[in-house]
Amino acid sequence: MNKYSYVKVIQQYYPNYGWEDVSTYCEEELRADPRCARKDLKEYRIAQPDTPCRLIDRRVLNDG
Repeated sequence: MNKYSYVKVIQQYYPNYGWEDVSTYCEEELRADPRCARKDLKEYRIAQPDTPCRLIDRRVLNDG
């Protein structure tokens, strides 16, 4: 097992709070549908056009 796992995270920017995570995609989800995070990012941008969104890659320490 690797020390880290890699996830994709959709974040939205809120003026008084900064960037907040709104969706997280683990490696298994991305293997099943590699474009799922991009599709959801597009949906967030359509639903809330005035709120900035971004997709980031994050490294997370595995348990154990």
